[in-house]
Amino acid sequence: QYMQKKNPLYSEMKEETVWAMERFNNYVNENFATAKSLPQDWVLNVFTKRMQQIMIHCFLSVKSKLECRRGFFDLIGCDFLIDDDFKVWLLEMNCNPALHTNCEVLKEVIPNVVNETLDLALEIFKKSFKGQRIMPLNTQRKFVLLYNGETNEQAIKFNWPRSSSPAKEEKKTAPAENQIRLVKNVEKPQRSFKPLADNASRI
Repeated sequence: QYMQKKNPLYSEMKEETVWAMERFNNYVNENFATAKSLPQDWVLNVFTKRMQQIMIHCFLSVKSKLECRRGFFDLIGCDFLIDDDFKVWLLEMNCNPALHTNCEVLKEVIPNVVNETLDLALEIFKKSFKGQRIMPLNTQRKFVLLYNGETNEQAIKFNWPRSSSPAKEEKKTAPAENQIRLVKNVEKPQRSFKPLADNASRI
């Protein structure tokens, strides 16, 4: 949208500049699933899992440099690209993501992301302050927990396709639901990390 806003037709076309994941999923099903040998609902299944894999991989790569402090949290915006072969690429990670609601899709997505982020941060803070167990998170609704602070990192499996086309390698990789394994509940509240947003992905 940052670039599209500079187009003189933006005011007329702005509702087409951001799609919900469901609409993007339907678009790929109708236009690319057969031609690219993609499974049905590639966006909602494979694409979503790829994004989660990349996010947890990035987090683990810098985990040793992060300080977990009670009452602090980050909301990080991750931008992804999909190339002609439907390979997923991380473009950038923003520590201060835009929270504008200038089209209908964003009016639906952004407030929910902000509300659940604050609900989770407050719940974790209160439980940590009182010395209570963090899990389960009662305020978790659409967020997906990828990492909870205590993990055997060997248990997290990454199956990266070796070819340029993930679709061609789909049969060789493990099922998507097995590629990220959630770890056991944390007994030490001070080591807990907030979940990452799943449904906040914007196309």
